[in-house]
Parts: sequence; C-alpha cells; structure tokens
Amino acid sequence: MSAYAIPAFYAAAQLFLLTGLGFVIRRSNIWPRPFFTQLSSLVVRIGLPAYFFAALSRTSLDQVLGAWPVALAGAAIFLIGIALSALIFTALRFAPPDRGAAIALGGIGNSAYIPLTVAEIVPVTIPLVAERFGSSQPILLIGVYLIGFSPLLWSVGSAIVGGHRGRLKPGQLLSPPVIGILAGLAVPLLGVQRWLFDPALPFYHVHAALHQVGSITLPLILIALGSFIADLQFNRQRDAHLRVSALAVSIIRFALLPAIYYAGYFLVLLPLNAAPAVRWVLFLQTHIPPATSLSVLASFAGVNEQQTAFTLLVTNVLYLVVLPLYLILFLSLPGM
Repeated sequence: MSAYAIPAFYAAAQLFLLTGLGFVIRRSNIWPRPFFTQLSSLVVRIGLPAYFFAALSRTSLDQVLGAWPVALAGAAIFLIGIALSALIFTALRFAPPDRGAAIALGGIGNSAYIPLTVAEIVPVTIPLVAERFGSSQPILLIGVYLIGFSPLLWSVGSAIVGGHRGRLKPGQLLSPPVIGILAGLAVPLLGVQRWLFDPALPFYHVHAALHQVGSITLPLILIALGSFIADLQFNRQRDAHLRVSALAVSIIRFALLPAIYYAGYFLVLLPLNAAPAVRWVLFLQTHIPPATSLSVLASFAGVNEQQTAFTLLVTNVLYLVVLPLYLILFLSLPGM
C-alpha cells in the first residue's frame, strides 16, 4: 500500500466528519433550516470574501502575474466538461427538459468549496503536500481559477439548467467571493502592501480581523454543505430515471474528467514542467462533485429540482469515498 494511504484517509475523514456534522445537526432538527440558510449566506457573502482577501493580499506581484493562465484553465475545464456531458446525455437520449440539468451537473464542478477545503486540510495530514505545493500559492491559483469559472457558472450554467426560465441576476456574475478575490489581487497589483501590513496603521488590524473571519470559514463551509445535503429532497417514484442521471454524472465527474487530467498531465503539464502548485490545483478542480449552486439555479428556473437534488446527494457522498484513492494516485505520479 502507498505510503500516502493512511494520511489520505485521515484527510478524507476530516471532510467526512465536518460534512457529517452538518448533516446530522440538520436531520435531527437541532437547528432549523433558516439557521443553515443564514449560515450559508454568511459564508458566501462575508466569510469567503474575507478569506480570499486576507490570503491573496499577501501574495507577491510576481505570483499574481504568473497565475493568470489558470483563469483560462478554469474557463477551458468548464467548457470541456459541458461538451463532454452534452455528448453523453445526448447519446443517452435524455429528454430536453432533463438533459439541461444533467449536462450542467456533469460539466460544472464545485470549484470553490471543495478545492479550498482540500487544499487547506490535506497539507496538515500529508506534510509532503505542504512542502511540495506550499500553502499560499494553491489558494491564489484557486482564486484566479474562479475568476474564469464563476461568471460561466452563473451565465452559461443558468441557461443550460433553466433555459429562458432561468432568472439570472446580473450581480451573480460578480459574486461576493469573486469580489473578495479581485480586491485581494488588487493589493499586490497596486503596490499597497506596505501600508496594509504596517502595524502602525489601522489597515493592519483590519486585515488581521478579516484573517480571523476567514480562518473559520472553511469548517463552516463543510458544515453548511452537510446541512445542504440533508435538505435535498427528491421524488422516489422517479428512482430509475434519477439513478441513471446520477450514475452518468458520477462517471463523468469521477472517471472521465480525471482521465482527461492525467492525459493532460503526461502530455502537457509534465513536458512543460508546470509548477507543482498548478498541477495540484488542476488536480483538485478535475476531481470534484457537481456545483451545489446548480440546485439554486434549478430552483430559480423551477425545473429539474428533483434530478439536481438526487444527483448532488449521490455525487457528494461518493466523493468522500473516492477522494483518498485520488490523493494516493496523484501523489504517486512521476514528478511528484
């Protein structure tokens, strides 16, 4: 067995326990649904922007300028996933009302919550990850990745899921986390770090407070995710149809997209000697369940809510099972 096996399972166990905590609390109705709705809103509107601003404002100008190709990678992976998913669900002859949600679920990953938490948790249990990929660079790359990914999620994703019935709000194209990312990147780009981190100035202490807010955000993300899974509802009378959709999405997200990553690793990343942190972040972005935001888009449109809920439930649970295997395989690759 690989030397990384036990630490990889420990890392997955942390994700499982925190997500499970949110699931159990919500299922037992210890706190009502509105509490978790407000918790999720707090994480998205305040916690994540604070987290990204505090982390990215510390990066160097050279790091920021070298990270922009990852934004293009975010857009490319989004489009590849959508195209691959469209081919499969067209071949399966899904009816148009269901095909849109299935394509979105197969093609659009949870590119913020999951990669961030894995990037923070895994280095603690597997020291090699911290030594090889660092701590700040992966967070920077995930943030830059989201700049290319997030607008596509809320525009193209909304159109695919709901068609003309998707009520997209323009403000969603520039979500609070993306605003936090852009604000954090602006600090090194504008050269104002010397004022922000001068203990004699008030900005230093404001930044320290934002850092404290951000530090508790990732555990809260997993608890909120667990409560979200607990609230998913679906009609059991359509079990056969739902199972086919969930199975096909699972194959896309946990087999085909990872296979594309490994092909790209040997054909592109390894020959070009891509930075270790880039390899790590692209690995995280191609080994994730569907975006939970798709449930929001389905709700906006008033269509495919059952299919979306069931598929999200299956794929999020499956992800926690297969994550250690992914980590072992990735860390055993040549060049790692």
